[in-house]
Amino acid sequence: MKKDNDVRLERIYEKQVTVFGKPLRVKRLILISLTGLLLGVLGYMEIFAIAWLVVAFFFFCLAVFSFLLYFKTILYFGEYSIESSPSGDIFVTKLHGQCTICLGELRIVKNKKGTFIQCKEDKSHTWDVHKKS
Repeated sequence: MKKDNDVRLERIYEKQVTVFGKPLRVKRLILISLTGLLLGVLGYMEIFAIAWLVVAFFFFCLAVFSFLLYFKTILYFGEYSIESSPSGDIFVTKLHGQCTICLGELRIVKNKKGTFIQCKEDKSHTWDVHKKS
């Protein structure tokens, strides 16, 4: 890993996700998705209508998304990302940074070894996120 201290990612867009004026939290999203999944499965078992399977599938996808967000804390969708704060609040953000070596775009990469800032152009350009300055 490189030793440069001037590598930074900045949030150029940050919007908190709210429902009816209240911030949406990851654990609430998990609870909503599991409740909806249970509703969809029980509704299908009772009535045998395909609409209940569609409802169950939607809430299953929402549950998978919310569990991924809970465990990874950041998910990338093109140039935007969905982040969860340590308190569980969900934000839609746009991160921007520039590699000091090749001027490529930077992004956060999480794997078994830890969390790193990595250049999209050259994967060997990596920096530790949690290092002390």
